[in-house]
Amino acid sequence: MKALFISLLILANGICHSFAQVEKINFRNWENCYRLKNERCEVIINASAGGKVIWFALNGKNMIYENLQQDGKLLADWQQKPFDPDGGRFDFGPEKVTQPLHALTWMGPWKAEIVNHNTIRLTSEPDKSLGLQTTREFSLHPDSSMLTIKLSATNISEKKLMRHFWSRTLVKPGGELFLPLNYKTTVDKGWRRFLWNPDRMDSIPQPDERIKIESGTLMFRAVGATIKAGTYAMDGWMDYQIDGMIFKKTFPTYPSGDYSGSEHLTTIFYSNGKFIELEPCSPTYSINPGQTIWFTEKWELKEDLP
Repeated sequence: MKALFISLLILANGICHSFAQVEKINFRNWENCYRLKNERCEVIINASAGGKVIWFALNGKNMIYENLQQDGKLLADWQQKPFDPDGGRFDFGPEKVTQPLHALTWMGPWKAEIVNHNTIRLTSEPDKSLGLQTTREFSLHPDSSMLTIKLSATNISEKKLMRHFWSRTLVKPGGELFLPLNYKTTVDKGWRRFLWNPDRMDSIPQPDERIKIESGTLMFRAVGATIKAGTYAMDGWMDYQIDGMIFKKTFPTYPSGDYSGSEHLTTIFYSNGKFIELEPCSPTYSINPGQTIWFTEKWELKEDLP
C-alpha cells in the first residue's frame, strides 16, 4: 500500500510539473497561427505569412520584435509594397542569390501539422523560384523555455543549388549581445564588419564605442546607427540580454564546413536602433536535385538574476 501511494504521488507530481499544449489561434489578425505553451513559456508561430516565430515569452515577457503596422499582412500585401517583416524569421543564403527569389517561402502561407502536445511542423509551398521546399518543426519542452527548431530543405529543381540556412531573428533593441570570438583566424580581432556602397567586408574593423572585446567574447550594445558584423567562432552560441532576460541561441557548427556563402561567418548581427537581428548561419551546401539538407537551432529564455 505504501509503495502504491508513493508511485501515485510521483505520478501526480510529474503531471503537475509536465504541461504543454498546442492550439490554433488568431493572433495579430493572422488566422493561421499556432501557440505552443507550458506553465512559464509561450511561443506563437505564424503559418499565414512566412512560417516564423512571432512571440517567444517567458512569464509573459516577449523577446521578439513586433511591428504592429504589419498585423494581418500576407504575401500579396508584401508583393504590392515590400517591407521588412517582423518576428523570428528563417531564410536562406547566399543573400545576393536568394533575396530576389525567396518571396513565397519568406512571406507565403505554410501548411501546419500538429505533431503532438508540444510540437508543430510547418511545410512550405514548393518554391520553384528558390528551388526549395522547406519544413520547420518547432518543439517546446514541457517543463522549460527550451524551443528546438529543426529545419530541412529539399532541392526541388533540376539543377544543383548553392544554399545555406540563415536564421534572422528580430528582437527588441537596447540590450547587450554577446558573441564568441575565434582568434585563430587571420582577421584582426576575430570579427568583421559589413560595409556598403560598394558592398564589401572590413577585414580590420574600425573601433566602435558600442563594441567591447573581453575574454574571447564580443559584446555589442544594441543602440545607435546601423551596423552589420559577425564572427568566425565555432562555439555555436549567441546571447542577448535585455529587460532582465537572457535569450540564448545554440546551434551546430562545422570547422571543416564551407561558410563562404555567409562571408565565412558563423554568427552575424544587424542593428539599426529599431531592432537587432540575430543571425546564425549553417555551412553553404551544394545540393543536388532531390537532396535534402538539415539544420537545428535551440532557443532558450532565462531570467537574468543578479
